[in-house]
Amino acid sequence: MLKLIKQRLVWGLVLTATVSGVLSCNVAAHATSSKADEVKAAYVMDAKSGQVVYAQNADQKLPIASLSKLMTLYLVERAIEHGQIKWTDAVPIRKNVRKMATSATLSVMPMPAKETFTVRELFAATLVGSSNSGAIALGEYVAGSNDKFIKLMNQQASKWHLDASFISASGLDNTCLLYTS
Repeated sequence: MLKLIKQRLVWGLVLTATVSGVLSCNVAAHATSSKADEVKAAYVMDAKSGQVVYAQNADQKLPIASLSKLMTLYLVERAIEHGQIKWTDAVPIRKNVRKMATSATLSVMPMPAKETFTVRELFAATLVGSSNSGAIALGEYVAGSNDKFIKLMNQQASKWHLDASFISASGLDNTCLLYTS
């Protein structure tokens, strides 16, 4: 699975970085947008010829949330392979991440204070449900802090020679963590 995640992540980042460059987002603007479900940009290329079939706002800088989550999941699997963490570990979740999880705009996974979550549960929530709070909790667990995890993400991108700049484990900018305090 690790190899498949890496392959998809590399191709997705190469395409995104080529189209969008270094990316960031503004959570407050995104959260209040009434057009949040509309497609903001699209880029379709024929895999064999490399010819662009369709492009909409191809040069617009946009957040790489799903690709950030794939990088997070890749680094979680790597930490498991290296024995740093286990699938069954209970992940400590900071109060502001739990609070962020109550926002329908920022998270799909409620995290009540009474509940605990394993690495496997948060991994599944991040992979299947694109859980922002799950990704952040996993990143903090792997590296000890959000900032340290972002550094790991960017170091990995650099090792793969990708022109990408990660700003969080979830792909949202870190104001989402401030928003909840």
